[in-house]
Amino acid sequence: MWTDNDRKIRACLKCRLQDDEELRLSMFVHRAIQASVQLHKFPKSIVDIFVVILDDCGGIEGPSVTAASLGLADAGIEVFDLVTGCSAVSLPCG
Repeated sequence: MWTDNDRKIRACLKCRLQDDEELRLSMFVHRAIQASVQLHKFPKSIVDIFVVILDDCGGIEGPSVTAASLGLADAGIEVFDLVTGCSAVSLPCG
């Protein structure tokens, strides 16, 4: 379910992105990173995060979130803590 804030972000991103996969990934990274940034210290600021995917062999969400979080910290943006992403697979036994 889309919230009003998600709709605003989606409308803003839609003009820059090429397809729904990029939109889905950007919303995923936004939701993961949003809680860690100390937004009260940047009241009227916009922070753009660009993640360049060189090769997509599956499972790009986790590394994208980790790279975005490390990029914010490296840029000097104050965050509560670093966000890490991972992926897991459940295989049937036998």
